Amino acid sequence: MIAEDATLTHRELDERANRLAHHLVSLGAGPGSLVGLSVERGSAMAVGLLGILRAGAAYVPLDPGFPADRLAYMLADSGARIVVAQSAVRDRLPAGDGLRVVDLDAEREAIDRLPATAPRTGVTAGNTAYVIYTSGSTGEPKGVAVEHRNVRHILTAWEERYGLAELKPRFLSVSSLSVDLFFADLIRSVPFGGALIIASKDVTTEPSALLDLIAGTSATGLEIVPSLLNAVLQEVDRRGGAFPPLRLISVGSEAWRVEDCRALLRRIRHDCVVVNAYGGTEATVDSTVFVPTEESLRGRVYVPIGRPLPNTRVYVLDRHGNLVPPGVPGEIWIGGDGVARGYHGRAELPSGSWTAPSCRATGCTAPVTGRVCWPRGTWSSWAAPTTR
Repeated sequence: MIAEDATLTHRELDERANRLAHHLVSLGAGPGSLVGLSVERGSAMAVGLLGILRAGAAYVPLDPGFPADRLAYMLADSGARIVVAQSAVRDRLPAGDGLRVVDLDAEREAIDRLPATAPRTGVTAGNTAYVIYTSGSTGEPKGVAVEHRNVRHILTAWEERYGLAELKPRFLSVSSLSVDLFFADLIRSVPFGGALIIASKDVTTEPSALLDLIAGTSATGLEIVPSLLNAVLQEVDRRGGAFPPLRLISVGSEAWRVEDCRALLRRIRHDCVVVNAYGGTEATVDSTVFVPTEESLRGRVYVPIGRPLPNTRVYVLDRHGNLVPPGVPGEIWIGGDGVARGYHGRAELPSGSWTAPSCRATGCTAPVTGRVCWPRGTWSSWAAPTTR
């Protein structure tokens, strides 16, 4: 793992996470419990996240840059009684009775004396791995509870799709801890023998610094939004050099214009895999991918979202839950092993509310794995059946 404040080998990262896990277990963390994580960009993001998971608990990202009232709401709603933090951000956390803040800086010596091997926790595939809060753009933020089985699903799907074990990607992360893409960058790299490269805050939005970091760390993988990618391409043109020799570029989170996609395709090396990825927190990061080519982009304005990943089903339905014909707009519904448990602590919004008008509409008789279907809330149309 490479960050501005530290460079850690796989062993060092593993041991630091394990020691933190032992400390958290001693404080009562374990399967079924939620632990907040509020740290600045750097090595503590990876150490803290992995330490919480090694303790068997689920992590709840609490971005120290969020307003105080949002942090207070997330802490109260999640019920987390332990927060892993740093001295620099501790005063940004709301005061609360019974809240235990684990200060990675102040408690470093005590944590370093703990065992370097992982504690035994009894965590299972059905336990929660993380709870990430939505933006709240349509109301109060809701915590999406993603289980370990969901994580295993997306990890397996990515390996099958991209060959990560062979690629061993050195993934450069510009994503915030508060969204699932940071976790995605970590698990697409470190478990496969690659490296996680954490860009500092001032680099994440600066194309020139980003290009320098890619070159200086020999990064081979990148998750990026189209707007930032366009700025990076413009900087490459300004410098008059070649585009970085990346091997995997995953573009997402925004609509991607075909003309901008073509600009990228003209510059990449022949063995670079470019995908337009689509999904949502409720369906564990990615649900569909599209591999653009000059031929497949012909006659289009925006890059399609593609086809489902393995063990994922996607339907386009009308307001009554019926399949729409090709070319007719409808709402995207996602089903399969990636669909999360539901919204944490929301009895009025159970995972069952995501169920199966789509399956009834299609006459689907296949066994449902996971929590049937989730209404993505995005309107689209399909050119051909997209399930498999």
